[in-house]
Amino acid sequence: MSARELVGQFLEMLRAERGGAANTVAAYQRDLDDFLAFLAR
Repeated sequence: MSARELVGQFLEMLRAERGGAANTVAAYQRDLDDFLAFLAR
């Protein structure tokens, strides 16, 4: 399983199980995308 797939699953869990607000989930997604880009360097 790729890191992107894991991030997708985490974000889905955040929405479904923890009731994450749309802005919260979007912020997590931006931060995790930036982190994955950093790791890829």
